[in-house]
Amino acid sequence: MSDKSILVICLNPVLQKTLVFSELAIDKVNRTENHFFDIAGKGIHVARVIKQLGGRAQLLTQCGGRFREMFLEQAQDEEIHLLPIFTRAELRFCYTLIDRSAGTITECVEEGSMVESHLEYEVMQSLMSHLDEADVVVISGSKAPGFSEKLYPVCVKQAKDKNKQVVLDIRGKDLLDSLPFKPDVLKINREEFAASFWGNKESGIDQIKEKMLELYEEFGVISIITHGADEVFYTANAKVKTAQPPSLNSKNSVGCGDAFTAALALGLASKQDVSGIVDFAMETAGKAALLIRPGRIFD
Repeated sequence: MSDKSILVICLNPVLQKTLVFSELAIDKVNRTENHFFDIAGKGIHVARVIKQLGGRAQLLTQCGGRFREMFLEQAQDEEIHLLPIFTRAELRFCYTLIDRSAGTITECVEEGSMVESHLEYEVMQSLMSHLDEADVVVISGSKAPGFSEKLYPVCVKQAKDKNKQVVLDIRGKDLLDSLPFKPDVLKINREEFAASFWGNKESGIDQIKEKMLELYEEFGVISIITHGADEVFYTANAKVKTAQPPSLNSKNSVGCGDAFTAALALGLASKQDVSGIVDFAMETAGKAALLIRPGRIFD
């Protein structure tokens, strides 16, 4: 689809098991033959979907511990172009439990292990070595413990200093401290947007839209805010617009937001208008929702 190159930064990868049950019984032994293993994490999903869309992605991430080789082999099998930073820290695991009868999706997520302090320097060295060949930089997801609060803002600054387009799918202090360096697009879900700016307080749609316009006026950032199958809000021409995702029978919503981010990054690299980017991203996220395995648009 595109000859543009996307550099994706993912600093808290996981090994993910997806387990599908006809009926999940709490406090019982549950067995299934319908299960899948994937390397995962928000940025890994983004890089995978960019490749499946015909784009070129490089994935800057760390991996280590007893399952490092498994992680590397899986990336190689999927032809995901890794820029690996090696650590002694163990990779974390995530389990997705899908109950078909109840229509529920439950995620059990381990927190990341502490990485060594020197990894931050290695991340920055790798970023600077590969920035020139990138058209868009995507920073997606949380950081593992051990990385400092300044890392993501410095990454944004370095990318913007080289006139790269930057897409953020991060939250909280990482997001707030990155905004002064004027990333191009903030893609975030509604709950994380509200939590980032107002803590755990409830926020109304009007309040969210007002903040989106403030961010556009102050930092020039385009906000694109998703909310599952509900309306997407986005800023275009100094206004907040809405778009409705297609109605579909979702099989697994995990990674759909990352598929959205992948399409967004490619659309940005190709200089599409914001409305066209949002439509393309919603279509891509919809394809991901129809598959059991997370963060992909075809098996």
